[in-house]
Amino acid sequence: LEREGGGGGGEGKGEVKIVGGGVMGMEMARVLSLRGFEVILYEKGALGGQLNEIKDPYKKEEFSKLIEYYEKELKRLGVKILLNTEGKEGIVAVPKERQPAFKHYENKTILVNSNLYAYQDYAFEWIKNNEVYVTQNVFKGLDRNRAYLLEEKYRELGVKIVKDRVKADVVIDDVRKTQPSIGQSIAKGYWIARNFHGVW
Repeated sequence: LEREGGGGGGEGKGEVKIVGGGVMGMEMARVLSLRGFEVILYEKGALGGQLNEIKDPYKKEEFSKLIEYYEKELKRLGVKILLNTEGKEGIVAVPKERQPAFKHYENKTILVNSNLYAYQDYAFEWIKNNEVYVTQNVFKGLDRNRAYLLEEKYRELGVKIVKDRVKADVVIDDVRKTQPSIGQSIAKGYWIARNFHGVW
């Protein structure tokens, strides 16, 4: 049995229920199981949570590998996973901050002036039935390689990159210094599980 290093935690015993099978819940289940707890994971849909909502084909492929890793690891560790089941009690592993939900538009002109990962992603779906413009703010906070690849894919699909605002039916203005990320969710799940002492 693999043991995690670092402070906190220690041997665990007894049953622990986790509500939410996104990356935060899966990481929590993994660490608690490694500590010796019997873990039951409830997920109202499919494992992966918000990762299942991704539209960008590159990100979808990348994150599907992460979900596959957790599925295999949790199975190996003997975590009991109950899909399409709403957990009524347990440690709630649902991030307080979420990316905005997807909205369907048809035959609209959409201007995206936002660096939120969700809107970068939703442009892939919107361009199918709409005219989509994005400002340079869409690439804000991305590493150079990711920004380049995203820009290339946008151009390929017909998403127009503009310096100035254009007149649009739908305008999305939301530039933030910080935003929820997959890495933050995994880290939060890890530390909650490391510091868990049998009471929630």
